[in-house]
Amino acid sequence: MWKFVTENIGKVSRAEISMAPLVLLVGKNNTGKSYIATLLWALSNVLPLIRHDDARERRPDWCKTFIEKTVRQETVEVHVTEPLANELIDYFNRELAQNGRGLLRDVFAYDGFERTSVRVEADRPFSPFTATADTDKEHALIRFGIRESSDPRVRVARLFRISNELIFGNSLIAELIYRVLFGRHNRRPILYIPAARTGLMLSLGVMITQSLGGDSSPTSGLPRPLRDFIQRLTVQPSPSEHPRESIATWLQNQILHGKIERSVGEVPSFTYTPENTSMTVPLHAASSMITELAPFLVLLKQSSAVRQIIFEEPEAHLHLSAQRSMARALARLINLGVSVLVTSHSDTFIQQINNLMHLYSHPQKSDLMKNLGYEDADLINPADAKAYEFSERGDKTDVSEVKKEVEGFVVPSLNETLAKLANETITLQED
Repeated sequence: MWKFVTENIGKVSRAEISMAPLVLLVGKNNTGKSYIATLLWALSNVLPLIRHDDARERRPDWCKTFIEKTVRQETVEVHVTEPLANELIDYFNRELAQNGRGLLRDVFAYDGFERTSVRVEADRPFSPFTATADTDKEHALIRFGIRESSDPRVRVARLFRISNELIFGNSLIAELIYRVLFGRHNRRPILYIPAARTGLMLSLGVMITQSLGGDSSPTSGLPRPLRDFIQRLTVQPSPSEHPRESIATWLQNQILHGKIERSVGEVPSFTYTPENTSMTVPLHAASSMITELAPFLVLLKQSSAVRQIIFEEPEAHLHLSAQRSMARALARLINLGVSVLVTSHSDTFIQQINNLMHLYSHPQKSDLMKNLGYEDADLINPADAKAYEFSERGDKTDVSEVKKEVEGFVVPSLNETLAKLANETITLQED
């Protein structure tokens, strides 16, 4: 995997976050968790950073040669070893130092990053690969592919028009950065589910109608992850089935006891239909639990594959039992190969994650799974999970990795609050 190190972003004085299939950002409200989540989204969308004119001049020599030969319509192949990969990471970090403030200003829709620094590092054994490019002159296309060391087949990552050398060069560098940092099957999109999801979904129709009427886009002042979230909600779901859709159906059965439906048309609307009825309830008239879950379910049902989901407060407006089901749903996504980063301040949600990790290697695993009603897809390999606690220090936040025991993550701020509540309850009962 990979990690990023940042200083002076929002309230966070410093954070070093190593990525994993599951990453938990835990802490009190207003400690900077959303800043770090948004920064991850920015780092996972590298094109705006590297398409500056001066950035092209700073590319590693081997990348320049690769692009130049491809533009001349030669068949090109380069074996990317760890030293070449490190050159690419160094290049990316130079661009972060040079143009990172502009990237963050665009992504956050806010210019408050004069003192912010960001850099990325490889955080795993590097797996060499071969990058290839060849020209299909008949269709005026360039095929860019990647061949893994363990697989003789070439995976076609992108197709480019021969005529657009600028777009090709920028996109090829982006593809290589994605592969070096994020590993195999890296070019799938990243999905951000914001804490403000209910308000954005309920106002979707109004925003689209205003845009169609010629008004300036009402979303232009929003952070880019939120704009991306809104745009995704307008996409029609595909009729083809895929594994993520089964998770959405499972969540509907476990929590909603009904289904979310989308209207057909340029301006979508969403409704809730309770199970065993023909009633159709507009989303604005449904409960907060339904409106909080609806965006996640709608986006899970879309056919486009996702590499990673960033989910702010998945426990919001959910009863404790529903929070447990949400944790199981995210575990099932992880076991499908989707990385998940969650911001949370729910002890119930974290404890359910802990139980799913503890059960993974429990000596009585089979019997316990049967007794407790779990399936293999619900379990989380502890080696695939990391957690970080956001702790207040005056007007700043310190971020530290959470200790992982056999029973799961030990989060001091949650445990201290629960202990204080328990002691207060005991004191009141004794009196």
